[in-house]
Amino acid sequence: MKTDLENVFRDSTSCNFCQKGELNKFGNSLIYPYKNVITFKRENGNGLCACICEDCLDELYKKGKKLFENE
Repeated sequence: MKTDLENVFRDSTSCNFCQKGELNKFGNSLIYPYKNVITFKRENGNGLCACICEDCLDELYKKGKKLFENE
């Protein structure tokens, strides 16, 4: 799996798992409460490419860990 840390403002990307962006005072762009997201995709570049912020990544890890513990 290929993972990269991307800056939300420079790379024009945001988290695919939450809706934390708020309109700026001019109403023409979004401001996010985080600066970076992790993008992940297959090493060969095919398939899904997703972006996730640190809060959503933490939530995913905790919920996933709990599911594996309850097997």
